[in-house]
Amino acid sequence: MNKKTWKRISALAIVILWGMLLITTLIVALINNDVCRQLFPGLIFTDIVLPVVAYAIMLVYKILSKRNSDN
Repeated sequence: MNKKTWKRISALAIVILWGMLLITTLIVALINNDVCRQLFPGLIFTDIVLPVVAYAIMLVYKILSKRNSDN
């Protein structure tokens, strides 16, 4: 498979994971018990960090692929 196919597959996987994470966060927010109260802040943190890390990985990949194509 070429680079474009891998990019699309990885982007789709990230979107699906993020969607599942958001749904899980919503479900946990609606449940009222001690475990969910401890789990909720971690899920909120992950909801914010996952897209940031995915974007950072894409930036690093872009920079490294340009560096390798110049040589």
